[in-house]
Amino acid sequence: MAGFDDKDWLPVSTDAPLEGVTLAPKRHHPVRVTRKIPAVSVTEPQSGRFVFDLGQNIVGWPIMTIPVRKDQAVAIRFAEMLEKSGALYTTNYRSAKSTNTYTAAADGIATWHPTFTFHGFRYVELSGLPAGTRPNKDWVTGAVLHSDFPESGTFTSSHKLLNQLQSNIVWGLRGNFLDIPTDCPQRDERLGWTGDAQAFAPAALFNADVYSFLASWLESMRLEQQPDGSIPSVVPDVKGLMGNRCGGPGWSDAATIVPWEIYVRTGDLSVLEENFDMMRRWVGWYEGKARNHIVDVDAFGDWLQPNPSSGNMQGDTPRDLIGTAYFARSTDLTAQAARRLGRAEEAERLEALFATVKSAFVARYFNPQGKLTIANESQTGYLLALGFDLLPEPLRISAVENLVRTVGEAGGHLRTGFLGTPLLAPVLDRFGHTDLAYQVLFKETYPSWFYSIHQGATTMWERWNSYSHEKGFGDAGMNSFNHYAYGAIGQWMHERIAGLAPDPARPGYKHFFIQPAPGGPLTTARAELMTPYGKASSAWILENRKLRIEAVVPPNTTATLVLPGKPATELPPGRHLLDHRLP
Repeated sequence: MAGFDDKDWLPVSTDAPLEGVTLAPKRHHPVRVTRKIPAVSVTEPQSGRFVFDLGQNIVGWPIMTIPVRKDQAVAIRFAEMLEKSGALYTTNYRSAKSTNTYTAAADGIATWHPTFTFHGFRYVELSGLPAGTRPNKDWVTGAVLHSDFPESGTFTSSHKLLNQLQSNIVWGLRGNFLDIPTDCPQRDERLGWTGDAQAFAPAALFNADVYSFLASWLESMRLEQQPDGSIPSVVPDVKGLMGNRCGGPGWSDAATIVPWEIYVRTGDLSVLEENFDMMRRWVGWYEGKARNHIVDVDAFGDWLQPNPSSGNMQGDTPRDLIGTAYFARSTDLTAQAARRLGRAEEAERLEALFATVKSAFVARYFNPQGKLTIANESQTGYLLALGFDLLPEPLRISAVENLVRTVGEAGGHLRTGFLGTPLLAPVLDRFGHTDLAYQVLFKETYPSWFYSIHQGATTMWERWNSYSHEKGFGDAGMNSFNHYAYGAIGQWMHERIAGLAPDPARPGYKHFFIQPAPGGPLTTARAELMTPYGKASSAWILENRKLRIEAVVPPNTTATLVLPGKPATELPPGRHLLDHRLP
């Protein structure tokens, strides 16, 4: 404040730089305002409190042009949702005040926005305006902030709700890829949770050019890795809040999964070179914790599985099953990375370890009929086993049948949390149950992706039922309305519904697949992606069982066309139009 007496302030103290510390420029895009969203309406649910609705949950700040009086403070508050009264719902922000104050220097019209913070919000409330004020909706505009990477992929279809889901996925990406990949942007948290990021990485890498963004985050992860090889649950680690807690299975495996997913989609071997030591040391952490190759450690589990029989947030899948499955997964990916890097001796050791862990996993968790032996049979237990290729061929068919049965017992609904959900549609599809994958995706009742859309979602939610018109708000202790983990379904939408998929054997879209899987109520779908070689696309129209495919293969690449009931066909560079009669 003007006139403040600072005579008792201590002088600035300085220290010499630590030896060995190198200052380097940030290796990814700066945070910028990338677009502006006008308010669609303004209401006055309480006298003198005006609520502006942007129509979209965003991350950023409001730009306000408002009448002011000298020395009068205007309070600006934020919310993602409204109470039934129309007032702001802020309970889910927990201790975050999420409030700005503007004090006018003179009478007149002021244009202002916050500078040193950002918010997650759809609604902006102004109070403290001059008496008699009747605002217009154009007084508030939402400025959208995120790391300014280019958006590289698009997906569209003939289905309105599926297109809204794609929009929600992209808005979740924008809102939570702000300098680091956060779990949520609005409450007293905003941390770089590893589990959320590894689940969402494939979908993110399609929708935007986030290679440098994620590579920078992996650099922070390498710096945070502990001497025993463990990886914190959040990166950068927040000392005091998480206390260097290892993220454990499904979370810390971001150390192996994210580098591999980047490599598959860019073809840049340097991401494996940079991170291989971290990957190898993380597998070493598993080896140190394993007992007879079974890993039973503290873990977040299949986080926020709906309707768990166990009644806890970790879901029904036992932590030792999850731990052993991810031990195998990280070992497998690290072995593959070693092969690509020419580390033959290390690859052989890791491949042998992978085989041993698989055998231990099968012996511990499956009977000869391919059925889980755990107390609460879970969809995620089957999905980890099948999705990570942990079962021998004779057990796979019966395990798939048991997975299908569990989906049927849930009324065709998913029963998966953060770890099982990314695998659900791909596994069902891979093992011949594409129709069931469509059925689960297109469900409109709880729990499902479309359920939240029917409740008004414009971003992905933390819980399948964060809010419902019938029951109101979920547990405010953990109830983010901008939380991208369940947006992992986007990968299946791009790669199988539209049919544009990378080839891990020839990464970076040097070779890729055109593999559309028409189904459900869809009559059209299209995916386009700017690859390192130019734009690739896969699109189809279905009419009277006749499938017309339009594919674009960029220069210096090839693609393999895979159609239902037809041998695979190689496509050279160029634009291709093909007709196919479905069986």
